[in-house]
Amino acid sequence: MKQLTHMLRRWSAAGAVFALLLAMAHEGRAGEIESLAWESGTDLPTLQIRVRGSSTYEAQILEDGHRLRVGFPDSTMGPTLAELPGQGSGKGVYPYLSESGTVVNVDLLLTDAARLQVKRTGDGYRVTAQPAGAAQPQEAEAPPTAMVPPAPGAPAMAAVPALPTNAA
Repeated sequence: MKQLTHMLRRWSAAGAVFALLLAMAHEGRAGEIESLAWESGTDLPTLQIRVRGSSTYEAQILEDGHRLRVGFPDSTMGPTLAELPGQGSGKGVYPYLSESGTVVNVDLLLTDAARLQVKRTGDGYRVTAQPAGAAQPQEAEAPPTAMVPPAPGAPAMAAVPALPTNAA
């Protein structure tokens, strides 16, 4: 009986270590949205989203292009992540955790309808609100990570069909 008790204690300790390592591995893969900042010196509303860890994103156009959303599945909100006041045609930027608790949404509210351009940067993403009627920009090296035109005639709160998810 003494041997059995000793073996169970070893397995119990090994199981706890395994669970801890598994949790740490998952935590290392999930992104943490650390900060938001308006990019200065640009003609269009451009947002810098700083992310720690790896992340993917999903983009949506809502309210006929007056609300643009970038969602980060399996991500968390950093302790200093905060809303941004408006700038130019941007009314404000609002980060929040989805109802499911597994997606961090960043909503950009605009005075003029726009479409979303999202590009991966070294420490996160650069999100630009392109005017809805403007031609898509031409890029020398690679196309934008995600470009979503507004859905003509879509209901006010309907989202544009899902975009491809960009894995980091």
